[in-house]
Order: sequence, then C-alpha cells, then structure tokens
Amino acid sequence: MTKKRFLANTLHHLTHTLETVAGIEEAEAFLSTVGAELGQDLYDEHFAQPGAEPLHPDTLPEMLVDVETGIGADFAIVERSKNRILLENRTCPFGPEINGTPSICMVTANLLGHLASKSAGYAKVHLEQTIARGHPMCRVNVSLDDNDTPGLEYFADD
Repeated sequence: MTKKRFLANTLHHLTHTLETVAGIEEAEAFLSTVGAELGQDLYDEHFAQPGAEPLHPDTLPEMLVDVETGIGADFAIVERSKNRILLENRTCPFGPEINGTPSICMVTANLLGHLASKSAGYAKVHLEQTIARGHPMCRVNVSLDDNDTPGLEYFADD
C-alpha cells in the first residue's frame, strides 16, 4: 500500500466512523472546523506573508482552482461574474476511497468559503453536487453577495 492510499483509507475510515458514531450533522460540523483551519493555514502561507500579493477578488476564481489543483482536485471555472463563481471538479482531492462519506465535503466547502471571504469580505458556498455523495462530479457555487441562494455563509473576520 502506498503512503497516498494509506492516508486516503485512513481519512475514509476516520470520516466514516465519525459519521456513524456522531451522525452526519456532527461530522459535518467537525470537518467544517478542519476546513476553516486549513483555509486559514493556506491564507497565512500564501497571502499574509510580508511582501505577498494580496488576495484580490478579480483573481479569486483562478486562485481557488489553483489551491484545489495543488491538493489533487481537478476544478475548473464554469461560470464567473462579479458576484458568483461556479466551479466543477472531476477528481476528489481525498481520492476515490472517500466515496460514501459526504461529511468530508465540508472541508472543501470551508476551505473555499474561508479563502473567498478573505478576498471579497463575504462568501456563500453551496455544494450543488459532490463526488462523495455519488455524483459524477462536484459542482460548487460560490456567491460573493448575500442573496437568496442556499449555502454556508463565511465572513472575512471569521
């Protein structure tokens, strides 16, 4: 077994056990915290260093794709406007082993939401489809304004 497969299997078993013991909602809350912390780590590493380029809303869609690509996903920008970014992904960064453990998607939602809100001041992330929930791809709607679309809300000062 390779290190990558071992880590993917470990994550699957941890997530599955958490969902089974605590329930899906509690697992999602726990993994939301993990995603927010990872988002802060990425922000600190890339944008909070002296001399670093600031995180700018104009380059936000590409930055989100770059971050996800860097961790093994295959995200692409499907649509973009001043207030909305629609992303699709064909490869789960956690590997195929994670299928059937939907709470893991909170890591991605919170990572994207945290970074987007740091750039735009506010973000709402809606996971329309996810691989872990059995869809052939992930479809993620990132809204940069407070509107009636469903989703998890993020604020720059969180």
